[in-house]
Amino acid sequence: MNMFSLSKPGHALRRSSVLSSIFYKESIKTFPMALGLFFLNTCFMIWNFVVLRQLFILDHSEVVWYRVMNLGQIPYQDLMFIPLMSAIAFCLFQFLEEMRDARIRISLHLPCDSSSIVLFHAFFGLVFLSLLFSFDIIALLVMLRYYFPSEICFSAFVTTLPWFLAGLFAYLGGTFVLLEPQIKRKSLGVVITFIICLELLSFHSTAYYENIIYVYFILLPCMFYSIAVSADDYRNRWA
Repeated sequence: MNMFSLSKPGHALRRSSVLSSIFYKESIKTFPMALGLFFLNTCFMIWNFVVLRQLFILDHSEVVWYRVMNLGQIPYQDLMFIPLMSAIAFCLFQFLEEMRDARIRISLHLPCDSSSIVLFHAFFGLVFLSLLFSFDIIALLVMLRYYFPSEICFSAFVTTLPWFLAGLFAYLGGTFVLLEPQIKRKSLGVVITFIICLELLSFHSTAYYENIIYVYFILLPCMFYSIAVSADDYRNRWA
């Protein structure tokens, strides 16, 4: 009984140490890409602010307000594909080289189950992208609040939230596809990710997203844990 009680804390401590090492390794490995993405996203938001300012220079504020509030024009529409491209770039940088050189096999033989190891890799990516996207959202809302009333800020948040969700789904889908060795499951992952991202990047009314957005928040953890399946398949392939 004493041996059993001691083994559990020891296993938990070893598992925690392994996951901490993975987090440190991923932070060092992805730092150049993370820094580059933050820099590019910052440059884009500054450019977007300059474009928005030009609208008020070329036209009276009443005209710009009317176009945005009554005609439904979106002055930040160029932001749509930024989260998607950022997520894909980070996913490829994080996993492609390790998959090509089969270096991830070393991590899968650490004293921790393969599912937890790969899921923690993906969790690290989700944390970084969530921070990056939070920065983009805050910058956008501050920029819009400078020129527009608060109603426009809420509308912008609801409009852009699916774009950032598409980035998270693209990251998880890309991770699944890169890890999965079976062609059928890999193809299925591509199709599912494409359909979800296409729907999220399609223009719908604010009311539509208010009613259905919770479905994607349910699907997100499902796709996250599906990576564990591809991790097991990948390890069994090299077993």
